[in-house]
Amino acid sequence: YLWDKDNEPFLDVDLQMVNPSHGLLVQNGSTVGQVWIDAPSGANNYSLTTTGPSVEWTTVVTFLQTGLLLVNFTPDLAGNYTLSFRLNNGNTQNLFVTVP
Repeated sequence: YLWDKDNEPFLDVDLQMVNPSHGLLVQNGSTVGQVWIDAPSGANNYSLTTTGPSVEWTTVVTFLQTGLLLVNFTPDLAGNYTLSFRLNNGNTQNLFVTVP
């Protein structure tokens, strides 16, 4: 879920990967955040993609309007991965993925 500094849905944000372990969150040609992937030793063919820019979405439990950015992570090796999403001047949210 994405909100802007005014707590409004953060829309049209997309991911542009710089290299396999670092990506930019971009809106209208400007970088609005970063994504980092910490992968296990030896992993080098993993990927993170989106289905397109963030869209407006209503959360299921609280019914708040938000921006929704759908991502697909494809690991290539067993182990623990950490995906860190951070908006500029904002919080970092971590997603932990364990591949057996």
